[in-house]
Amino acid sequence: MRAAIATATRGEPGLMASYVRHLALANGRPSQAASIAEDARCSDRVVGALKAAVPAHRITDSDLAGLRDANYVSAQFVPFLARASVFYYLIEQGGMIRVPLEQRIGWTTATATAYVAREGAAVPVSRVAVDGTGIERQKVNGLLVLTEDMVRNMGVRGETLISRELRRALANTVDEAFLDAVVDSSTAPLDSTGNPAQDLAALLAAVEPTIESRLVWAMSPDVAIMASTVTTAAGGFLFPDMGPSGGEMLQTPAMAIDALPEGTIMLIDASGLAGDAELITVDASNETTIEMLDDPIGDATTPTAAQMVSMFQTNSVAMMSTAWFGVHRFRDEAIATMSGVEWGLPASGE
Repeated sequence: MRAAIATATRGEPGLMASYVRHLALANGRPSQAASIAEDARCSDRVVGALKAAVPAHRITDSDLAGLRDANYVSAQFVPFLARASVFYYLIEQGGMIRVPLEQRIGWTTATATAYVAREGAAVPVSRVAVDGTGIERQKVNGLLVLTEDMVRNMGVRGETLISRELRRALANTVDEAFLDAVVDSSTAPLDSTGNPAQDLAALLAAVEPTIESRLVWAMSPDVAIMASTVTTAAGGFLFPDMGPSGGEMLQTPAMAIDALPEGTIMLIDASGLAGDAELITVDASNETTIEMLDDPIGDATTPTAAQMVSMFQTNSVAMMSTAWFGVHRFRDEAIATMSGVEWGLPASGE
């Protein structure tokens, strides 16, 4: 059984973890999961969300309150994703323009211009050029497998594990798809000079920010560590508001993400991006078979022999989360990337 949960704002990730754990305890059966959650005196929001997890054609008026609970449960988890995913950060806090997916949208490629007109002089007429496209909906999956004994015995404290693993799986995969969508041949790659100030200046020059820009630095974890520890000639920290996992550089939000290769930093102008995040769905089952690899070779279109593991035979339960999202870069200069960053590291041979 699949439970569809819509994304929203603000966060208490424990609700989603409780939702997923009880769904796993019931082997993916929402009505049974709701009964287990009620007996355990779980949050009314979780119980209501589980009761709402029924096929659309079965929904009655009494289910509408549960659907609101489902929205609320997801609303508490999305900001938890935003702490580790640059895409969800841009959607929730970073200023990306939110538009419906799979709908044609339009934007101006040249703005209207005002002129100073002398007395008796003709007033020029400006023209606004409009471009448009549709934002394709994309799907990413995160898979978590636990033994049934672990699910039964983990208790409330074990829900922290579920929250963390779901966030790790979704955040990294969504960011990889996001970067594939917005970085292309028109994104000129920059090489680091080894000097932090010069590197950031080059990225800013490439993005060409305006007063309407919403800027965010995104970097690989090793660059975040370098940024948080690089010092000035006087011995102070160059970026005192920067920590190993993020903070601020030049009074601009900065975050470390796992989707970038080592030595990489990006500057993103969210005002040049449009997109949205839609449903997060959760499936749980102990009656499926899984290829237990992080680089599976199985493919339904080109079948390949693979070693599969039965969840039933191994007393395990598989939990799969699916995130739906889409993004489009409508300004070429909205993103600049730089590789080879080695701030504060000794030169080779020193």
